[in-house]
Amino acid sequence: MKLVVYHHPYQWQSFFHSPWFESFRDEHFDIEFYQPELHDHTDDVFVTGCNIYIHRDQQVFLEDRKVIVDVTWESSTGKWGNDMTNTNDNHLFVFGDQGESQGNRLYCPNFFRYQEALWSKYGNYATVTQDTRVPDRKFLLPINRGRGWRLDVLNTLESHLDESLWSCVSPHGVELPGYCPKTGGNNKIGKRSDTRYCAGPWYDRTHFSIVLETQAGQWKGNENVFLTEKTYKPISMEHPFIIMGAKGSLKMLQDQGFKTFPELWDESYDDLYYPDRMHAVKEIVDNFEYYMPLTQQTKKKLKHNRKLYFNQDIIRDGLIKEFVEPIKNWLTSDQ
Repeated sequence: MKLVVYHHPYQWQSFFHSPWFESFRDEHFDIEFYQPELHDHTDDVFVTGCNIYIHRDQQVFLEDRKVIVDVTWESSTGKWGNDMTNTNDNHLFVFGDQGESQGNRLYCPNFFRYQEALWSKYGNYATVTQDTRVPDRKFLLPINRGRGWRLDVLNTLESHLDESLWSCVSPHGVELPGYCPKTGGNNKIGKRSDTRYCAGPWYDRTHFSIVLETQAGQWKGNENVFLTEKTYKPISMEHPFIIMGAKGSLKMLQDQGFKTFPELWDESYDDLYYPDRMHAVKEIVDNFEYYMPLTQQTKKKLKHNRKLYFNQDIIRDGLIKEFVEPIKNWLTSDQ
């Protein structure tokens, strides 16, 4: 069955038109890109993004069509995900986070992991020099947009910032050394790749990363774990990490097969919500032995994580099972 990508490109990182998905996508779907004169009067299935679908006039235009709404880059509880509530069974909403797939809502909790690994490989990121690292700073703390709880974390760690590499592009105007915002460094993608760029020296000079995830799970009862490129960057760079994210973030990684680092610090912080989680992370940073070298145990975990992350068979099988097959089943259903 033909799929028509409506408003191309509706979002840069998307299965249906990102270049790192292209060969796999074309293997499983017949894709065309929307042209009004060709597609407005057909019964082809449309694919669009939540940033297009959110507009009422677009929903009216798409109302009588079979539509796949791509929300894979956005949490179902995020700024656009919350608005994807249409009960039209002919409209399938595909999310990239945890949830129970039923009706017209499909959840692919590992999608972001697969996408980021393919994107990183395509963009020629994540060149690792772990074996020659000589850290002179305690941690790496990259922040692009500092707002709300992220600024709280930055302020809480203020006494340690002089012994870290940190950024807070907005509102403080602080960038990491060697960051090139227009090109994102030596890669194939260019301007839109900025948030995926990894500079080896950032990781070579620091002992571990503090990841400030998209969602910190700021309130009790929010059990949604949504891991993004922020978490997968240190994995790709063989760098130990602490996650300021939702409760259960480490557990989700462990369920995916990744190793975490209880030999380095107390990981019971993963059982906490914000702000208790933030204070527990501050205590870890306070007590971390600055010049403690990595043990062989930790080095093996880091290499295991990177190898698992870039395993093409796992990515392929996971995408087929969690994404391709459920979408094909929906396309051939009687909805």
